[in-house]
Amino acid sequence: MAMKNNDGSLTAAQLQAELNRCEYCEEKPCQVACPADCSLADFIIAARMGAPSDYRRAGALIMGANPLGWVCGVVCPGLLLHEGMCAPHV
Repeated sequence: MAMKNNDGSLTAAQLQAELNRCEYCEEKPCQVACPADCSLADFIIAARMGAPSDYRRAGALIMGANPLGWVCGVVCPGLLLHEGMCAPHV
């Protein structure tokens, strides 16, 4: 199993594995659980291919819905909110 980077971020392999876990549910329970109403499924699908332009598009989706998206991404208890509501994981 790959280790996290020194700054606590995911390695490229870990990021790709996380992106591939999303099944892009029609109901989007992750968005329903998000206090900022961000569609994580849309973000994940946009970033899934891994090209720099994909990451920019994904970031624009989050920042368009929530101007504090980066801050929320750092402090959000995702396991309790988004991942906790994710259909394949409940």
